[in-house]
Amino acid sequence: MNKLHFLPVAVSLGLLSGCNGFTRPLPPGNDYAGSQAIFSGLPAPMVFMGTATQWNDEYAVTAAHIPFTDNVVHRCSTGCDLVFIKRKAKGPVPQWREPVPGEEVVAVGYSGAMLVPVQGTGHAKSTRVLLEDKSSQVAYATHDAPLTVGMSGGPLYGADKAVLGINLGFGLDYQWYSDLDDPNSIGHSKRNSYYLSTDVIRAEWELFQRSLPQNQITQAH
Repeated sequence: MNKLHFLPVAVSLGLLSGCNGFTRPLPPGNDYAGSQAIFSGLPAPMVFMGTATQWNDEYAVTAAHIPFTDNVVHRCSTGCDLVFIKRKAKGPVPQWREPVPGEEVVAVGYSGAMLVPVQGTGHAKSTRVLLEDKSSQVAYATHDAPLTVGMSGGPLYGADKAVLGINLGFGLDYQWYSDLDDPNSIGHSKRNSYYLSTDVIRAEWELFQRSLPQNQITQAH
C-alpha cells in the first residue's frame, strides 16, 4: 500500500508566472476531454488567463487564485484554491478519479504566452503538502510534470484519460523533502508541481449541492 507523506513546504502557488520545465503544444485531434481556456471578467476583462476543467454538464472547476473569474457559484469552504463556476459543457465531460502514486500523468492547460493548449508529462507522487502561505489546511497532491503560466485550473490526466485533479502551481525548494525512502516521493523528482486532487474537489461538490434547493441539484458526472 502506498503511503502519503504530509509536509509543510514553501511553494509558488499563486497565479502561475514563468514555468518549471518545458511544455509542448497539445496535438490536434487529441481526446483529452474537458479542458478550456478562461479569462478574467470585470473590472479587468481579458487581462488574466487560466484554464477550467469541466466537472459535469453544467459546472466546471478552476483555481480560485485566477483574478475576477466570472460565474463563480461556490468557493472552497476551507479556503483551498478551488472554485466551481457555472459553465455548460461544450463537448464530452471527462471521467474523474483519485490518483495512484507512481502512475503516468499528463498536465494540460492553455499557455498564457501562446494562447494554445499545451501539455507536460510526468508521474503522480505520493507526497501531499500543506502550504505555508495558505490558511487552508487542505493537503495538496504532487506530481513532477512541468507547468507554465496559464495552466492554473487545468486538468491532470491519468494514462486512462481520467482527470485526477486540477493543476495549481509549483515549488522550488527541494531541501524541504525528507521522505526519500519512498521511490514515489516528490523528493526524487527534478521538479515539483502541485494540484488539488479529485477527493477534495468531490467533497466540495457535495457540500455545494447540499446548499442548493432540491430542484437545482445535479449529478457530479
